[in-house]
Amino acid sequence: MILLYANQPLEKYGDHYFTQSQNFVDFLARLAQLSKEFLLVVPCSNCSEDEPTNMIKLSYSGYILEVESYKGHMEGIKASFRNLPQIRKTIKKALSQGESVTIAGPGPNSFLFLVSLIVPHHVRFAFFIRGNTVETVRQIYANRKLGWLPPLLTSLFQRRIQKLLKRKRAIVFTYGEKLAEKYQHYGSPVYSITPLIDRNVLASPRKPELAKDGN
Repeated sequence: MILLYANQPLEKYGDHYFTQSQNFVDFLARLAQLSKEFLLVVPCSNCSEDEPTNMIKLSYSGYILEVESYKGHMEGIKASFRNLPQIRKTIKKALSQGESVTIAGPGPNSFLFLVSLIVPHHVRFAFFIRGNTVETVRQIYANRKLGWLPPLLTSLFQRRIQKLLKRKRAIVFTYGEKLAEKYQHYGSPVYSITPLIDRNVLASPRKPELAKDGN
């Protein structure tokens, strides 16, 4: 079993899921469609209103494991603690049935950090790293009260990834070669990938239409 954790909260209306933007959750949903071995895990809040017209419907027909949703980084850390028992139960069940378990998702983040501390050592991890998260968080919380805390915690989550790489318990996928270089000296596989781009957009570029007068 491969758990694909998306840290992008969704809203659920009836049987359909919606997101504010086609970002990482869309990428993982595409992966989850490839095999029954994948299990898509998403923070989700249920809504009783009509389906929104200003949000994007998630194009995914498989099973989704819903965990508690949140808003913001600090609320995300609190929700991670509350979501641990549910995920631990899911992993324990898979292991009892003789399955190998890999947990994949964006890194660094609090949820994968906490899960890595409570699961058996033979559970492996895969991290998708898209940028310098520590610096991004530092800029977001600059000049705020206790603004030093979020980047400090993010640094802790990042060091955990490095330890898992050293212990051969993780692999890393980075967006670009330069980011890959930061993780290649820890002894575990690091792969440079590019964001998913629809090949049809590049293979069949639309030619500009000429005006009727030829200008």
